[in-house]
Amino acid sequence: MSILYGVSVGTGDKELITLKALNTVKNCGVIAYIHSPNKQSMALEIIDEYITDDKIHIAIEMPMEKNTKNATYVYDNACKKIKQHLIKGISVAFLCEGDAMFYGSFMYVNERIKQQHSVKTISGINSVSACTASLGFGLVSRNEILSVIPAGANEDKIITTIKNSDAIAILKTNNNINKIKKILSDLNLLNKAICIINASSKDEQIIELNKLNKIPYFTTIIIKKNKDFY
Repeated sequence: MSILYGVSVGTGDKELITLKALNTVKNCGVIAYIHSPNKQSMALEIIDEYITDDKIHIAIEMPMEKNTKNATYVYDNACKKIKQHLIKGISVAFLCEGDAMFYGSFMYVNERIKQQHSVKTISGINSVSACTASLGFGLVSRNEILSVIPAGANEDKIITTIKNSDAIAILKTNNNINKIKKILSDLNLLNKAICIINASSKDEQIIELNKLNKIPYFTTIIIKKNKDFY
């Protein structure tokens, strides 16, 4: 029976690919992945050395814009191509950076496919886990509360969430740096905000947010309000 797999390949370090993800890719006849216009897929780049030449590729070009109608068309078209292989009895591995179900594009593919075909998800290292490993301190302990915030969210909602949390991870930051800086400054947290750029990859950088005026796409901001340990 053919299966669509959402295969999480981690955040950049090839050694963080799980054995299950690696074996799943090896056993699938088709590899699917999303890439930006004129750019290689990061998910493919992470695992490419393990992909043999006999695999069929479905490269899904996703425009980097807020027009959801265009994204809907791209996902619909990609799923048609994926279904063609599933109908023939060929399993498909959909590659995902980080974790497939943690702000992952695979979620939208999963919803379109699961009514007609079997779908399974292979979990992986997400960006927050990779960042805290690089920072070398515990993000939350005991009864502390962690919140994960997309920087494009409503400003009032972001402020309320930060106030009610002990630790915060802010994602999707690249076009919202000024907004996030202002919010954190007003809350007296700017000096506690650390940026991890390209976490776990060979290009990883760790920089204080107040020293940056521009942030690359793959950047996570980590804030730990109380760094006292016991």
